[in-house]
Amino acid sequence: MNDDDAMDRALQNLIDEGLVESDADEALDDKKPQAAELRVVPAPTNPMAVARDLVADIYTPGDDLVLGHHRGDFYHFDGACWPETEARGIRGAIYKWLEGAVYFKDNQGLVPYEPTRRKVDDVVDALRAIVHVAGAKEPPAWLDGTTEPLANEVAAVGNGLLHIPSRKLLAHTPNFFSHHALPFDFDPRPRLRPAGSRSSSSYGATTGNRSTRCRRWWVTSSAGTRANRRSSS
Repeated sequence: MNDDDAMDRALQNLIDEGLVESDADEALDDKKPQAAELRVVPAPTNPMAVARDLVADIYTPGDDLVLGHHRGDFYHFDGACWPETEARGIRGAIYKWLEGAVYFKDNQGLVPYEPTRRKVDDVVDALRAIVHVAGAKEPPAWLDGTTEPLANEVAAVGNGLLHIPSRKLLAHTPNFFSHHALPFDFDPRPRLRPAGSRSSSSYGATTGNRSTRCRRWWVTSSAGTRANRRSSS
């Protein structure tokens, strides 16, 4: 039996089971385009392969992975930073992704995946291994081995990654592992203010409270950097 015959037979089984709609007056060949829309995944006995397909499909929108598992929790890159995401949200995404999926089973062709708690548990466990971020990494940290600029000299802001010492603005990237982003944009342009008034901006921040928070973050981060350098010398 060639591959086309096998696909026809598997597709006919799905039609017979009501998983693929078919009009009585339509030929089987007319249903082949619909077969291409089916999500065919590895068998439940290979949860690592299933999890890899899941990651490629919904957690790698570009070239970079946007899901991580760090110190027992899942984190999802939101375009600026990596906030924690609920484990039940991950499970829900897996259930939806596997709902309606099929896999090849020996002597039966394509059969429904039919996600169950046990099957989803296996995929979640495999997912943790695939997106694991070493517990030794202390946010903020670079995930791709970048050494310059130092991660603790960088703050995520609304319009990019700000290197505080140089005031250089870098593009957001999921390679910068930080759980928080400051809720304002960095603006390098000087601001005019009344003579004698105290500055209400710091590093281009737009409000006094936010600039204080940015300045406080920088002082704390700089102290940590100096301490690390002393301990390593």
